[in-house]
Amino acid sequence: MPDDKMTTTDAGELLGILPSSVKGLCQRGTIAAEKRGRDWWIAPEEVERYRRERRGVGRPKKETGRKATARDDRAEGR
Repeated sequence: MPDDKMTTTDAGELLGILPSSVKGLCQRGTIAAEKRGRDWWIAPEEVERYRRERRGVGRPKKETGRKATARDDRAEGR
């Protein structure tokens, strides 16, 4: 592993995404990486930066519990 960098597989495991998704992020420049041959090498700091910045992205989590159930029941007219 050159210069204490990680592969797309390692980065994907830390980020909870597929290595192919990490590769796409590298190709678009969203994650700074160095391509050596067919492999992408990513600094751990860069993976951490991306993880911090993407926090909160995506669909909000569904509420669960008694309050959420009562609210859903009222909304549906039960």
